[in-house]
Amino acid sequence: KALSQLVTKYEQEDEPLFVANCYRAIAYTQFEQENYGLAFENNFRALEIYKKTGFDNVPEIVKFLHEMALKHFYFKDYKQVITLMHRAIKLPKYNDVIEIQCYNNLGLAYSRIQERDSAVFYLNKAYTLADKYESNSWKAIASGNIGTIYYDLKEYDQAYEHYKKLYQYGKDQLDHIIRLTSYVYMSKVYLKLDSIALAKEYIQKVDISLKQL
Repeated sequence: KALSQLVTKYEQEDEPLFVANCYRAIAYTQFEQENYGLAFENNFRALEIYKKTGFDNVPEIVKFLHEMALKHFYFKDYKQVITLMHRAIKLPKYNDVIEIQCYNNLGLAYSRIQERDSAVFYLNKAYTLADKYESNSWKAIASGNIGTIYYDLKEYDQAYEHYKKLYQYGKDQLDHIIRLTSYVYMSKVYLKLDSIALAKEYIQKVDISLKQL
Protein backbone atom coordinates (compact mmCIF):
# COMPACT_ATOMS: atom_id res chain seq x y z
CA LYS A 1 0.00 0.00 0.00
CA ALA A 2 2.77 2.45 0.89
CA LEU A 3 4.55 1.74 -2.41
CA SER A 4 1.31 2.21 -4.35
CA GLN A 5 0.90 5.57 -2.67
CA LEU A 6 4.44 6.47 -3.69
CA VAL A 7 3.62 5.54 -7.30
CA THR A 8 0.77 8.07 -7.25
CA LYS A 9 2.99 10.68 -5.60
CA TYR A 10 5.84 10.31 -8.09
CA GLU A 11 3.45 10.26 -11.04
CA GLN A 12 2.05 13.59 -9.88
CA GLU A 13 5.59 14.95 -9.46
CA ASP A 14 6.57 13.67 -12.93
CA GLU A 15 9.39 11.45 -11.62
CA PRO A 16 9.17 8.42 -13.96
CA LEU A 17 12.31 6.69 -12.69
CA PHE A 18 11.01 6.75 -9.12
CA VAL A 19 7.67 5.39 -10.38
CA ALA A 20 9.47 2.55 -12.18
CA ASN A 21 11.57 1.76 -9.11
CA CYS A 22 8.39 1.53 -7.03
CA TYR A 23 6.83 -0.89 -9.53
CA ARG A 24 10.03 -2.94 -9.38
CA ALA A 25 9.90 -3.06 -5.57
CA ILE A 26 6.21 -4.01 -5.65
CA ALA A 27 6.98 -6.80 -8.14
CA TYR A 28 9.77 -8.12 -5.91
CA THR A 29 7.40 -8.38 -2.94
CA GLN A 30 4.68 -10.00 -5.06
CA PHE A 31 7.11 -12.58 -6.42
CA GLU A 32 8.20 -13.45 -2.88
CA GLN A 33 4.50 -13.87 -2.00
CA GLU A 34 4.04 -16.11 -5.09
CA ASN A 35 1.71 -13.60 -6.75
CA TYR A 36 3.57 -14.26 -9.97
CA GLY A 37 1.08 -12.81 -12.46
CA LEU A 38 0.95 -9.45 -10.69
CA ALA A 39 4.71 -9.49 -10.22
CA PHE A 40 5.32 -9.88 -13.95
CA GLU A 41 2.79 -7.14 -14.73
CA ASN A 42 4.56 -4.67 -12.45
CA ASN A 43 7.99 -5.64 -13.76
CA PHE A 44 6.79 -4.93 -17.28
CA ARG A 45 5.35 -1.60 -16.14
CA ALA A 46 8.79 -0.72 -14.79
CA LEU A 47 10.45 -1.92 -18.00
CA GLU A 48 8.19 0.23 -20.20
CA ILE A 49 9.03 3.31 -18.15
CA TYR A 50 12.74 2.54 -18.33
CA LYS A 51 12.42 2.20 -22.12
CA LYS A 52 10.73 5.59 -22.43
CA THR A 53 13.27 7.19 -20.11
CA GLY A 54 16.13 5.61 -22.03
CA PHE A 55 18.14 2.67 -20.73
CA ASP A 56 21.28 4.82 -20.62
CA ASN A 57 19.60 6.93 -17.94
CA VAL A 58 18.92 3.95 -15.65
CA PRO A 59 22.07 3.03 -13.65
CA GLU A 60 20.79 -0.43 -12.60
CA ILE A 61 19.09 -1.39 -15.88
CA VAL A 62 21.37 -4.38 -16.57
CA LYS A 63 20.82 -5.72 -13.05
CA PHE A 64 17.05 -5.27 -13.52
CA LEU A 65 17.05 -7.09 -16.88
CA HIS A 66 19.09 -9.90 -15.30
CA GLU A 67 16.61 -10.21 -12.42
CA MET A 68 13.70 -10.33 -14.87
CA ALA A 69 15.47 -12.98 -16.93
CA LEU A 70 15.92 -15.23 -13.88
CA LYS A 71 12.20 -15.01 -13.15
CA HIS A 72 11.33 -15.94 -16.73
CA PHE A 73 13.87 -18.77 -16.61
CA TYR A 74 12.12 -20.11 -13.52
CA PHE A 75 8.91 -20.37 -15.57
CA LYS A 76 10.74 -21.83 -18.59
CA ASP A 77 10.03 -18.79 -20.78
CA TYR A 78 13.40 -19.14 -22.45
CA LYS A 79 12.68 -16.93 -25.45
CA GLN A 80 11.92 -14.02 -23.14
CA VAL A 81 15.18 -14.73 -21.29
CA ILE A 82 17.02 -14.50 -24.60
CA THR A 83 15.31 -11.22 -25.50
CA LEU A 84 16.12 -9.65 -22.13
CA MET A 85 19.72 -10.82 -22.08
CA HIS A 86 20.44 -9.61 -25.62
CA ARG A 87 19.26 -6.19 -24.49
CA ALA A 88 21.46 -6.39 -21.41
CA ILE A 89 24.71 -7.32 -23.15
CA LYS A 90 24.39 -4.31 -25.47
CA LEU A 91 24.45 -1.95 -22.48
CA PRO A 92 27.36 -0.87 -20.26
CA LYS A 93 28.00 -3.61 -17.71
CA TYR A 94 26.66 -3.32 -14.16
CA ASN A 95 29.47 -5.37 -12.60
CA ASP A 96 31.74 -8.30 -13.49
CA VAL A 97 29.58 -11.06 -12.03
CA ILE A 98 26.33 -9.94 -13.64
CA GLU A 99 28.11 -9.55 -16.99
CA ILE A 100 29.22 -13.19 -16.75
CA GLN A 101 25.74 -14.26 -15.64
CA CYS A 102 24.05 -12.53 -18.59
CA TYR A 103 26.09 -14.63 -21.03
CA ASN A 104 25.55 -17.74 -18.91
CA ASN A 105 21.80 -17.07 -18.93
CA LEU A 106 21.87 -16.73 -22.70
CA GLY A 107 23.74 -19.99 -23.11
CA LEU A 108 21.41 -21.90 -20.82
CA ALA A 109 18.29 -20.45 -22.47
CA TYR A 110 19.53 -21.39 -25.95
CA SER A 111 20.36 -24.89 -24.71
CA ARG A 112 16.81 -25.31 -23.40
CA ILE A 113 15.34 -24.53 -26.83
CA GLN A 114 17.83 -26.93 -28.47
CA GLU A 115 19.84 -24.19 -30.23
CA ARG A 116 23.07 -25.76 -29.11
CA ASP A 117 25.53 -23.86 -31.33
CA SER A 118 24.30 -20.58 -29.87
CA ALA A 119 24.32 -22.13 -26.40
CA VAL A 120 27.97 -23.17 -26.64
CA PHE A 121 28.91 -19.78 -28.14
CA TYR A 122 27.45 -17.78 -25.25
CA LEU A 123 28.64 -20.17 -22.56
CA ASN A 124 32.14 -19.88 -23.99
CA LYS A 125 31.74 -16.10 -23.76
CA ALA A 126 30.79 -16.54 -20.10
CA TYR A 127 33.89 -18.69 -19.56
CA THR A 128 36.14 -16.15 -21.28
CA LEU A 129 34.78 -13.35 -19.09
CA ALA A 130 35.19 -15.49 -15.97
CA ASP A 131 38.81 -16.07 -16.96
CA LYS A 132 39.29 -12.34 -17.59
CA TYR A 133 37.85 -11.45 -14.18
CA GLU A 134 39.71 -14.35 -12.49
CA SER A 135 36.58 -16.05 -11.20
CA ASN A 136 37.28 -19.77 -10.80
CA SER A 137 33.76 -20.39 -9.56
CA TRP A 138 32.24 -19.04 -12.79
CA LYS A 139 34.84 -20.82 -14.92
CA ALA A 140 33.66 -24.00 -13.18
CA ILE A 141 29.98 -23.24 -13.73
CA ALA A 142 30.39 -22.30 -17.41
CA SER A 143 32.52 -25.41 -18.04
CA GLY A 144 29.92 -27.63 -16.43
CA ASN A 145 27.13 -26.11 -18.51
CA ILE A 146 29.09 -26.59 -21.75
CA GLY A 147 29.95 -30.13 -20.75
CA THR A 148 26.29 -30.94 -20.19
CA ILE A 149 25.43 -29.86 -23.74
CA TYR A 150 27.98 -32.30 -25.14
CA TYR A 151 26.90 -34.98 -22.66
CA ASP A 152 23.29 -34.68 -23.85
CA LEU A 153 24.55 -34.99 -27.43
CA LYS A 154 26.35 -38.19 -26.35
CA GLU A 155 29.68 -36.60 -27.27
CA TYR A 156 31.26 -37.92 -24.10
CA ASP A 157 34.89 -37.13 -24.92
CA GLN A 158 33.98 -33.47 -25.38
CA ALA A 159 31.83 -33.55 -22.27
CA TYR A 160 34.74 -35.00 -20.30
CA GLU A 161 37.08 -32.16 -21.30
CA HIS A 162 34.64 -29.56 -19.93
CA TYR A 163 33.65 -31.56 -16.86
CA LYS A 164 37.35 -31.90 -16.08
CA LYS A 165 37.60 -28.09 -16.06
CA LEU A 166 34.54 -27.93 -13.81
CA TYR A 167 36.32 -30.30 -11.42
CA GLN A 168 39.67 -28.48 -11.59
CA TYR A 169 38.16 -25.07 -10.90
CA GLY A 170 35.46 -26.31 -8.57
CA LYS A 171 37.20 -28.77 -6.25
CA ASP A 172 38.64 -26.08 -3.99
CA GLN A 173 35.57 -23.84 -3.96
CA LEU A 174 33.89 -22.99 -0.68
CA ASP A 175 30.57 -23.36 -2.50
CA HIS A 176 29.48 -26.94 -1.67
CA ILE A 177 27.15 -27.12 -4.67
CA ILE A 178 29.92 -26.42 -7.20
CA ARG A 179 32.21 -29.05 -5.64
CA LEU A 180 29.47 -31.64 -5.34
CA THR A 181 28.29 -31.00 -8.91
CA SER A 182 31.84 -31.49 -10.18
CA TYR A 183 32.02 -34.92 -8.52
CA VAL A 184 28.63 -35.98 -9.86
CA TYR A 185 29.41 -34.90 -13.42
CA MET A 186 32.83 -36.56 -13.40
CA SER A 187 31.34 -39.81 -12.14
CA LYS A 188 28.59 -39.88 -14.76
CA VAL A 189 30.90 -39.11 -17.69
CA TYR A 190 33.39 -41.77 -16.54
CA LEU A 191 30.53 -44.27 -16.50
CA LYS A 192 29.76 -43.38 -20.12
CA LEU A 193 33.45 -43.74 -20.99
CA ASP A 194 33.51 -47.19 -19.31
CA SER A 195 36.01 -46.06 -16.70
CA ILE A 196 34.25 -47.80 -13.85
CA ALA A 197 37.05 -47.51 -11.28
CA LEU A 198 37.33 -43.74 -11.83
CA ALA A 199 33.56 -43.36 -11.72
CA LYS A 200 33.54 -45.17 -8.38
CA GLU A 201 36.25 -42.82 -7.07
CA TYR A 202 34.10 -39.77 -7.80
CA ILE A 203 30.95 -41.40 -6.48
CA GLN A 204 32.85 -41.92 -3.21
CA LYS A 205 33.71 -38.19 -3.24
CA VAL A 206 29.99 -37.45 -3.58
CA ASP A 207 29.26 -39.72 -0.64
CA ILE A 208 31.93 -38.09 1.55
CA SER A 209 30.71 -34.58 0.61
CA LEU A 210 27.10 -35.41 1.43
CA LYS A 211 28.11 -36.77 4.82
CA GLN A 212 30.09 -33.59 5.51
CA LEU A 213 27.08 -31.49 4.58
